[in-house]
Amino acid sequence: MSQQTSVSKSLVMSQIIGRPRSAKVASARRSRANGWTLFEAGLGASVIAILALGTTAWAQHSSTDQKAASARHSAQTIHAAALEWQKYGEKTGCPTVVELVHEHYLKTTDRSADPWGERFRIHCKGTEITVYSAGSDGALKNADDVRFPR
Repeated sequence: MSQQTSVSKSLVMSQIIGRPRSAKVASARRSRANGWTLFEAGLGASVIAILALGTTAWAQHSSTDQKAASARHSAQTIHAAALEWQKYGEKTGCPTVVELVHEHYLKTTDRSADPWGERFRIHCKGTEITVYSAGSDGALKNADDVRFPR
């Protein structure tokens, strides 16, 4: 009887597994075999577009931060050179970046222009020296200006 029970169980299982599926299930299986559905393709394209926009925004923000850091470093170098010029120079007043380079207080390899291509400006009030750049927008006296010292 155990042999007959085993055969009848396998017969029942083959009938369950082999029974015809509904038309909807069969259609979904066929579309899966043929490729992506229109919804899946649209969803995939949307995800890729969102990732691309996020990556672009991150790269632009990172680039702006790097340029601002570079401008701050250059302004600090120019500030130190201007202090030396005031201390040891034979002239009075406020030096320009060109004078600092010409008189060897700045090396020609030091940046005399900010990362956005504009010249640094030096403002002197008595013995106080401020070096500044107009920043990424090129307009003075707004939030993106770079100043040393702050």
